[in-house]
Amino acid sequence: TEEYVGFIAEDVPELVATKDRKSLSSMDIVAVLTKVVQRQTADNRRQTEMIKKLEDKIKRLEAENRELRVELKERIATLERQLKLMNTVAER
Repeated sequence: TEEYVGFIAEDVPELVATKDRKSLSSMDIVAVLTKVVQRQTADNRRQTEMIKKLEDKIKRLEAENRELRVELKERIATLERQLKLMNTVAER
């Protein structure tokens, strides 16, 4: 009447099943799963570092963008004043 959760030897990689595929080596399963977790942890760490670098780059680019917009607005204002002055001189 007890229920168990587990693997079927025929459905797992050869690495953790016996040669006759009738049973499993629980220690091999633990070793394989441990290695998988280690790889995923390393991948997660690399991805976290990449995300941080990308976030920093986005912040730098946004700051540069803001500075350029201010500079462009100032240049446009200067050009508009010069154009107005040229029109005024041309009208005389």
